[in-house]
Amino acid sequence: MIKFFRKIRQNLLSEGNTGKYLKYAFGEIILVVIGILIALQINNWNENRKEAIVERESYENLLASLTTDSLELAKIIRLQNQSLVDQNRFINSNLLEIKSSSDIEEISKSLYNIYDGAYSFFPKYGTYNAILSNKGIDILKSKKIKLSLIELYDYQCKKYENIDAIIDQQYSFDFVPFQQRKLGFFVDSNFDYNTVNMSLFEDNYEELVLQCQNINTLSIHSLNALRGIQKSVDELIALIRIELKK
Repeated sequence: MIKFFRKIRQNLLSEGNTGKYLKYAFGEIILVVIGILIALQINNWNENRKEAIVERESYENLLASLTTDSLELAKIIRLQNQSLVDQNRFINSNLLEIKSSSDIEEISKSLYNIYDGAYSFFPKYGTYNAILSNKGIDILKSKKIKLSLIELYDYQCKKYENIDAIIDQQYSFDFVPFQQRKLGFFVDSNFDYNTVNMSLFEDNYEELVLQCQNINTLSIHSLNALRGIQKSVDELIALIRIELKK
C-alpha cells in the first residue's frame, strides 16, 4: 500500500503537476491522521472494555465478600447482644434475686452467654486490598461506593478492631480466669460447658458483678461498632447490586 501511494506521488511529480501533487499529499496526510485517530479510538475502546471487565469482577468479588461478612456480623451481634443481656442481669440483681428466679442450668447458661461476648468479627479485607494493590480504587466508577468502602475498611473496621483487642485482653486475663478459678465454670474447645459450682457462685457473686461491670462498657462499644459496620456493609451490598444491574 505504501509503494502504491509513493508511485502516485512520483507520477504526479514527473508530470510536473505540482498543484495536484500538493492536494494529493495533503489528502494523504489527512488519511494518515484519520487512521491514527481511529487506531487510538479502538485502543481506548479496548482499554475501557478491559477496565469495565475488571470493575465488574471487582464488584462481584466485593459482593461475595460483603455478603459473607453480613451473615457473620448478624451472628456475632446476636451473641454479643445476649452477652450484654446476661451481664446486665447479674449487675442489676442481687444473689437472692438470681437464685429465686433461676436454677443452676439457667445460671450456667447465662455465664456461657457472657463468655460468648468475646466472640470477634474478622473483616475480610482480601478483596478490598486486592483492588487497592491492583488497579487502585479508582477502577470503581461509583464515587459513593468508593467513599463507602474507605469509610468501612479504613475507619469503622479499624476502630472496631481496637475495641475488640481491649475486650479480648479483658476476657483472656480477667473474666475467663475468674470463671474458672472462682466459679468452677469451664468452656472447652468444642464450646461445651459444665454446670457452675453453686457454692462457689454464691461465695463469689459480688466479684462476678464487678467482673461484669468491667466488661460491660466495652461490650456496649463493641456492639455499637458492629451494628454500624453491618449497616455500612448492607448499604454497600445494595449499591453494588445496583451497579451490577447496569
